[in-house]
Amino acid sequence: MLLQKFFPRSKAYCPDPTWSLHHNIIRSCKFELCFFRWYNPVTKGIDMAGMLEDLSNIEDESILLLQVSCQNPSGCDPTKDEWDQIMAVCMKKKHFVFFDSAYQGFANDDYNEDMYSLRNFADNYNRVMLTQSFSKNFGLYGERTGCLSMICKDHEE
Repeated sequence: MLLQKFFPRSKAYCPDPTWSLHHNIIRSCKFELCFFRWYNPVTKGIDMAGMLEDLSNIEDESILLLQVSCQNPSGCDPTKDEWDQIMAVCMKKKHFVFFDSAYQGFANDDYNEDMYSLRNFADNYNRVMLTQSFSKNFGLYGERTGCLSMICKDHEE
């Protein structure tokens, strides 16, 4: 509901495919659920050209849900160069990026590698929000513990 205040007419876009809970979260916030290309079943990898085309063609200031690493369910993560391309489109279109991080440190031996997307966006863009689940990382499945972090352009926002 918080995002409704700043993006009342926006649609929320998820990768195709994404974790089914993302559908429920977006619908419960009363956003229209839409999708952008992510996975190419033929190559069994990211459909980078399709994704960039979709992100470039959707309405400015849309909400995008992206997973920081270990994209569920595809298991496909962009390279650093691909994340940079995604960020460039987001900045040009002024999209609001809603990152979901549930598998911190599971994709690479180096935790910092897993966090490249988030850190790059946070360092270079002020339309970013992060939700973190600690269920897997801390073994807190019963507690459903997590965190919400936001970067805003100014104090008023």
